[in-house]
Amino acid sequence: MLGSGRAQKLGKQVSLFVVILIGILAASATPAWGVEPYFLQPSTAKASASLPPKVFGALNPQGSRVSTYYNGLEIPICEIFWVKTVAGQNARAGAEALYGKLQPGAFVGVIHFLNDQHYIRDFQYEMPAGYYTMRYAVMGDDGEALHAHPPDFVLLSPVRLDRDPSIVPSHRELMRRGQRATGGSLPAFMSLVQFEKSGNELPEVVTDDMGTCVLRVKLQLKSPSRAKLDELPFALVVATPVPDTGGS
Repeated sequence: MLGSGRAQKLGKQVSLFVVILIGILAASATPAWGVEPYFLQPSTAKASASLPPKVFGALNPQGSRVSTYYNGLEIPICEIFWVKTVAGQNARAGAEALYGKLQPGAFVGVIHFLNDQHYIRDFQYEMPAGYYTMRYAVMGDDGEALHAHPPDFVLLSPVRLDRDPSIVPSHRELMRRGQRATGGSLPAFMSLVQFEKSGNELPEVVTDDMGTCVLRVKLQLKSPSRAKLDELPFALVVATPVPDTGGS
C-alpha cells in the first residue's frame, strides 16, 4: 500500500478527473488513455471533524473506496458513503430525468476525494481533496451552464457548508455551494447515468471501453405516499481519464 503523500503525488500525475461535464459520454468523447480498470474496496466512515454529527448520522457507515492502478501502483481516487434513506417525491422531476422519483436537493451521500482532482477539458478547475456532500439535481434549459442528456446530476458542496442533511437547500443555493467547491463560476457536479443490470453483487464499479468509471448501487428510497422503503437502482459516473499531454 502506498503512503498517503506518494499516493497523492501519483494521483495528480495520472490526471484523473472526478467531476464529469458536458459531452463526456457523447460519441465525440476521446478514446481511453491507458488507465487500468477501477475497482472497489470496502471502506468505513468514522465520526470526525470532517463529518459533522448530523451528516455522519444520516450515512450508512459501510461505503466503498474507488481505486485504480498506474504503472502497477495502486492509486486511491475517492471514498463514497451513501445515505441510509433518500427522500423521494410523488411527482417526477422531469420527463427526461432518469431519477425523477428523487426529491430535488435530496441528500444522497458523501464523497471523500483522496487526492486533488484536476479537470482539463472544455472547462478547467481543480477539486481539492476533502469531504463533499452529494445532492440530487436536475438541470433545466433555463440558461444554466450545465446541460447534458440525461439531465440528472449530483451537485457537490463542501461538508462545512452543508452540515444538516434534513435541510433541503434551493437549487440556486446548491449551485452557489458548488461554485465554492471549485473556486470558479462552474459548480462541482457529477453525472448520473442509466442503471444497467449485470447480475453482479452491488455495489459494483464498471469501467467501459472509454475508460469511464461508473459506480452502481441500490439506494433505499422513502416516498411520501408509501410507508415501505423502495429500492432505487442508482448509477454515478465517478471518474474518467484525461490525456497526459506531457505538461506539468
